[in-house]
Amino acid sequence: THTHTHTHTHTHRLKGAVFVDQTAAQYIKPGWNQGSLGLCSREMCADLQAQLRYNKEELAQGIASGGFGEKPPTEEELAWFKKQIFKCDLEFCGKLMEDHANLDFRDLIPTMKLPILNLIGGSSKCHQIAGMTYVGDNAPNAKNVIYEDFGHFLYWENPERFNQDVLRFVQYVDGLDPNPCMKGF
Repeated sequence: THTHTHTHTHTHRLKGAVFVDQTAAQYIKPGWNQGSLGLCSREMCADLQAQLRYNKEELAQGIASGGFGEKPPTEEELAWFKKQIFKCDLEFCGKLMEDHANLDFRDLIPTMKLPILNLIGGSSKCHQIAGMTYVGDNAPNAKNVIYEDFGHFLYWENPERFNQDVLRFVQYVDGLDPNPCMKGF
């Protein structure tokens, strides 16, 4: 008889994570009222799915314009975002949003040990600021960075700053940049 012994070496597959304008839990529930501004219940999610089936044009317009912060999108930006939305299988998107919105990461976040850069649209129309800052306030190695006048599409609205922040973070977690603004990681 042969016995096989396997030893597993656990290595981290991720060195860090970047979150962009996400809340710890979207649905409003007892003890949590800091979730999504527009998708905070099962009923709202069911309405979204119906809108995806029966009112695609208006919904796409709302998603595209609602993703911006203080400065409204140009007509060209709206057209581009709507075009991207219509490339998707909208029924699948509805199911994906239902799954995503139902998740509650509040218990998981304090156990996340890897460095996290949490980028937040300070003028987001999607989520409440307190729900998004929960990540940086409760994960031991996280940093909240708020883009004051920008929304859910902060990466589009301010790509230079977004790319610079992400690059500096990647360099930090790779050990290439001992940037003092990343202290606490």
